[in-house]
Amino acid sequence: MDQKYDFDGWSSRWDEDRIGFHVSKPNPFLLQYWQHLDEIKPKRCLVPLCGKSLDLVWLSEKVETVIGVELVEKAVLDFFREQQISPDIQKNSPFNAYSHQGLKILQGNFFDLNLEVEDSFQAVFDRASLVAIPEELRPDYVQGLTDLMGPGSRLLLICVDYDPSKMSGPPYSVSQNEVENLFSKKGTLEVLETRNNLEDRMRERGLEWLNESVYLFEKN
Repeated sequence: MDQKYDFDGWSSRWDEDRIGFHVSKPNPFLLQYWQHLDEIKPKRCLVPLCGKSLDLVWLSEKVETVIGVELVEKAVLDFFREQQISPDIQKNSPFNAYSHQGLKILQGNFFDLNLEVEDSFQAVFDRASLVAIPEELRPDYVQGLTDLMGPGSRLLLICVDYDPSKMSGPPYSVSQNEVENLFSKKGTLEVLETRNNLEDRMRERGLEWLNESVYLFEKN
């Protein structure tokens, strides 16, 4: 897919250290609901728009091959530097690949990822990817994501829902209804949990409420 994405905007966020979305430990929802992915014993796990997430490290201890995709080179370099890893680097089009043992980060535009670039995945963890995608690009994002998933593969998806008149995002508000519309024809979708999770940094941006939901999707 040839989709333009806001490279300059995300690059500026990393350059200016405006990365409030980054957390310095594995995502608690991943730890809590990992068993839903582990049940199918995945060999390959995809983490789209991964940043320098420590989820990559945690997942690499559970899954043979973990592949993250990240637009901004600084995020990739920061990840390996902070993990004190010297990756093997292969610079190709459309992705520069940084790899160490079973962990690889593809630096480039997620919309360029397809089955000609990578084999299919049995598991996907999307913590902050769909909510970083503008609304008009989400159908293409979900199509590309599910095209990378084989039959019976599973996605653990985390989304936030809030009053978009109070904040423009990212993270963007993605309602349960929108998630259902995006995924329902491609497999089965289950809401594992919804909780009120309004952090101070979001309240300071004008929000009065924010719900965080965890979904489990299994592809047909």
